[in-house]
Amino acid sequence: MDGSRASLAVTGDLDAQAPVMSVPEIVFPPQSLDHRVLVAAIRAQYGPSLQHLRGNPDYEVNYTRPAEVALKLCGVLAIDEHPMHLALRDVVRPRRLATRNRQARQAFDAYSPLAAKMAMDAAQVTPDDIGAVVVANSTITAAMPSLAHGVAAAAGLSRRTEAIALAGEGCNGGAAAILRARDYVQARGRPALIVVGDYASPWFHLEPDLRGDRLRGSILSSALFSDATAAAVMLPAPGPAAGFRILDTASVCLPGTEDALGWEVRDDGPHFFLTDTPKLVPAVLPVIRNFLQDLGWRPGDLEVCIFHSGGNAIIKAIQQGLGLTDHQVEPAWQSLRSGNLMSPAVFHAMAIAAADPALRPRHGGRGLLAGFGPGFAMSAAAFEYHDPSAAITA
Repeated sequence: MDGSRASLAVTGDLDAQAPVMSVPEIVFPPQSLDHRVLVAAIRAQYGPSLQHLRGNPDYEVNYTRPAEVALKLCGVLAIDEHPMHLALRDVVRPRRLATRNRQARQAFDAYSPLAAKMAMDAAQVTPDDIGAVVVANSTITAAMPSLAHGVAAAAGLSRRTEAIALAGEGCNGGAAAILRARDYVQARGRPALIVVGDYASPWFHLEPDLRGDRLRGSILSSALFSDATAAAVMLPAPGPAAGFRILDTASVCLPGTEDALGWEVRDDGPHFFLTDTPKLVPAVLPVIRNFLQDLGWRPGDLEVCIFHSGGNAIIKAIQQGLGLTDHQVEPAWQSLRSGNLMSPAVFHAMAIAAADPALRPRHGGRGLLAGFGPGFAMSAAAFEYHDPSAAITA
């Protein structure tokens, strides 16, 4: 597949005054759950149904085997622990949509103001400097007024601050928010605050009624996701703090893939469905290659890559498809140790790369960012790392 068959958009230019995104700040819940403990809890939840109708060929093929395969895959995910807003006993407890949605909203309201303040402090801007706030979230099913208005009020932003709310982007939400913030800053010339947060712990569901790939995806997703909030500031030009100069962006949505992953809303809340998503990744890689080629870049020119840490298979598919080294994709693997953080995942990988001298690009070093999510969609950005201390020395 090439870019001409997808809804491809490439924007911007390599302006010396390209907007600069500050190094993101990450806020995790105060408690974490060991990945092995979570997998054991999921197995215990499905244990009775795995023993049901043993010896029935149809049940074995469509239920028992897919469930056992999924539980095995859960065990080999490269995850150490899951930051979670809820304790395990509350994660697995059945409850209605209203309760689950309230728990997710409580998490966002608890962590987003702190993340916003940390990001503005790190970028050395004040609330009065911010012209817009871009907020991405897909795990709160109903929010009116929008979450963006709530963040603006909680962070002490001006009442004239533009509120831009993104919903339904799922794991692509963080990258999509970066693209929208860049658009605003280029158009208005004022800083934009970006806040992204997603919370999986309210949305665990036991689904013994599913069969085949849907069952396998449901079980795997139960052990994949975590809770996190992240924030950064997009500035019109390089400032005194380190960051990522967003030179150009691209996005794509693959036609006919709407049923690959997403929410299915039921009385007890949205249920996440996930098919064999890693098989879709190769279809978007030509878009990335063309994007780099249009910039005059090659994969080997990239000092670091910031990819959504969607799971072992996702990271491996991107690395192998683009011919990248282990070092280039290391931030995604390190982020995955905390689980799939959904929209904050790319922010977390950016923070990891900036904090580690072994991964941090040199001043002006090139990098690529890409998020993947429902659609099946991708948002990507080409960047150069801005290190003010190195710039002064140079």
